Amino acid sequence: MTIRCDRICLRDGGRDVLRALSLDIPFGGPLTIVGPAGAGKSALFRVLAGQLRPYAGRLHVHGREVALDGGRNSQVALVDCRSTNYPDFSVWDNIAVPLRLARSKLLEEQVITLAHAVGLGDCLSLRPDELSLVGQRRLALARALAARPALLLLDDPLARLPDAEAGHLLEDLPAICRTAWQQGMAVAVATRSSQVALALGGDTAVVAQGRLQQQEARAIDVLLRPVSLNVARVFGDPPINLLRATLVNHVVHIEQGPSLMLMAPLNVEDPALLAGIRPEDFRLQGSVGDLAFPARVERVECSVYGSRIECRSRAGSLTVMAPSLLRPALGESVVLYADPGAVYLFDGAGALVQQIERATERARRVPEVVPVTDDMPDTVEGPTIFALR
Repeated sequence: MTIRCDRICLRDGGRDVLRALSLDIPFGGPLTIVGPAGAGKSALFRVLAGQLRPYAGRLHVHGREVALDGGRNSQVALVDCRSTNYPDFSVWDNIAVPLRLARSKLLEEQVITLAHAVGLGDCLSLRPDELSLVGQRRLALARALAARPALLLLDDPLARLPDAEAGHLLEDLPAICRTAWQQGMAVAVATRSSQVALALGGDTAVVAQGRLQQQEARAIDVLLRPVSLNVARVFGDPPINLLRATLVNHVVHIEQGPSLMLMAPLNVEDPALLAGIRPEDFRLQGSVGDLAFPARVERVECSVYGSRIECRSRAGSLTVMAPSLLRPALGESVVLYADPGAVYLFDGAGALVQQIERATERARRVPEVVPVTDDMPDTVEGPTIFALR
C-alpha cells in the first residue's frame, strides 16, 4: 500500500516552491527525501499536514483522496524542530494525551512502550524542560506515534542538535520508524544529509528546486547511480569532485589530469564534459589500471569516521575521504588513485552521459609522460612509472 502525492504545486510570494511534485511514500519502510535548503521539502510536508494550501495537486491515502485545502489533516502528523510539548506535563502525561483522546484501553502499557521506543523509558517522570534538546525531540516523536496517523512526517529530525546527540538519534531512527510501521503508519523523513538516507537505507527521493529529481527503492542506488549532475551534487557528503574533461573520439581527457580510452562510443553532441569522482572513491594506494592524480595536501580533518583530506592537483581541488589511520601531513606530496569505474561523466546540461564502467567492457588509461615539477611527487607509486595527463 502506498501514499501518493500527485503533481503538487505551491507558490509563495510569487515564487514557485513546489512544481508539480509527485512521489510515492510506501508502507513498510521510510521514504527519505534529500535536498538542499530551499528545495521544497519542508513546504511539501507542511502542505501534507494541512499548514499550507497548494494551488494544484492531490494526496491519496489508502486509495482515497484527501483534501489539500489548508485545513488540519488528522491523518498526518508532522514533527520538526518547532514541535512543542506540554511544558507543565511530565513525559508520561505528554505521551498519554493523544492516547486519552483516542480512549485507549491500554493506556499505561502503550505509554511505557512508546517511551522506550524513542529512548525515554527512564524519563517518564521528568518535565520537558528537564530533558536535553534531543530528549525534547524524542518526546515530540513519541507524541506523534501515540496519535497513530496514517502518515508520519519527520522534517529534518537532526536539525539544531549537537553532533553527538544527533548521532545517537540517527542510530535510533530505524527502530523508531519500525515502531511506526508496526502501528500501520507510513513514514517520510526530510533531510539535507545523504548520510541520513544511507543510515535508514530504504526508499529515497532527491528533491531540488521544487521538483522530484530521482526516486529509488534503496538509498545506495541513488549514491551509485545518480541520474544527473544535480542529484550527484546533492546526494553525497562531502560533495562529489567535478573536473573538466573533453571527449575526443573514444578518449576522455581530464583537463590537466589522466585520460581514459573507452571501448564504446559516447553519444554526446558537445565534447565538453564534467568528470565526477566521489571523495570516498579516491585512495592513497593504487592498483593496476587506476587513474592517478599527483597532488599536494592542503588540509586534513580527522574524526573517528575517517580523514577528510583537501588536496590541490593540476586537475583542480580534490576532496578525499580516507580511513582514519591514513593522515598525510599538511604540504605532503601524495598521489590520489581512483578506479576508472568510479568516474561519472556529465554533459553540459548536467545529464549523466554514462558511468565509465557501463559505457565500456573495459576502461583503460592512455599514458603520457609529463615533466616532474616541484609541486608534484617525483614518481607515481604503483604499477606504472607514468604520471598521467
